[in-house]
Amino acid sequence: MLNWSKAVSCAGADVKVLSISSKYSGHHKISGIDFEYVKTKRPRFQGSLVDLFSRQRETLRQLDSEVVHFAQNIDGVSSIPMLTLLKLRKNKMINSYHDNHLIESTRLLRNLLFDMITVPSERMHQAFTKKKIIPTKMRILPPCVDTEEFRPRDKAKVREELGLESDPFSVFTVGHFKRGRLLIPLIQAIHELAGEGKNIRLLIGWTGYGETEHIKEIFSIAQNDKAVKIVRPTNQISLYYNASDAYILSAGSDYVIETPLSLIEALSSGTPTMAFDVNASSEIIEDGVNGYIIKDENFAEMKSRLKYLMNNVHFLEEFSKNARTLALNKYSFPKVGTQLFSLYRELVDLK
Repeated sequence: MLNWSKAVSCAGADVKVLSISSKYSGHHKISGIDFEYVKTKRPRFQGSLVDLFSRQRETLRQLDSEVVHFAQNIDGVSSIPMLTLLKLRKNKMINSYHDNHLIESTRLLRNLLFDMITVPSERMHQAFTKKKIIPTKMRILPPCVDTEEFRPRDKAKVREELGLESDPFSVFTVGHFKRGRLLIPLIQAIHELAGEGKNIRLLIGWTGYGETEHIKEIFSIAQNDKAVKIVRPTNQISLYYNASDAYILSAGSDYVIETPLSLIEALSSGTPTMAFDVNASSEIIEDGVNGYIIKDENFAEMKSRLKYLMNNVHFLEEFSKNARTLALNKYSFPKVGTQLFSLYRELVDLK
């Protein structure tokens, strides 16, 4: 939401974000975007429906925009009062959605309440069409990243800054420590490559979240494996993309959003990427151009691809240039902001 806000603001729109909060109240400016927080008396997601509706009503009192971009997924009855009032006020409404688990249960609401719906991928566009979401209301709007924050940097200097070894082939991955992210099989694959005499290291960025027993298991493995290093939660995450020779997303489809942001951040950083063929990964990674798509959670193939890159470092340079070019042309603030601003204008012009 913040990235889209920054992007469309850069394109010329006057953006204001309203959010229900249990911690903040009043006006705040975050990354140049105006936020208005509606203070609640109870912790977020707790309380009765009456309490929730009163919060929504308070939020609406502060709303004076031509277009309302409803970023929250519709997951039941909780959002209906606010959306109905917006419809009665004749606000133009756009809704963005990032997974398709609730398509069937929310189809009627989407068709009735929203003037436009965005999905992040062609794959999801096809899925929504099959479920009879009105195709003329749908647009594909990809996520975007800050291509200045996530930009190519000198690898040797970044490794020195982060206190990392200068010579190993470094692989980076980041995410929650959940079994569905398949981190242990990935660790095993790297361990096997190291056992074959390959000078390789795996950097695992931890978000601080995950399944308790799985967190303990991964930390236990990492303590006894010199080829593995856990990067605890940090505000320097962009530098770890730069410090790496390749980025790997080893998760299954139920453990990543439709268009995984980490893949886009890696590409923007000029880091070749590798992922299984889940969700819309194949719409982000151009196989053999800026990285590789691995079929069927095949870690043997992943090892083979890594060995190929280690033995053919000129491909890394080519992949890196292609990765950065794709990010700038498809996922940058200027590109996506222009698209989003165009959608807002289209909504305003609707009769």
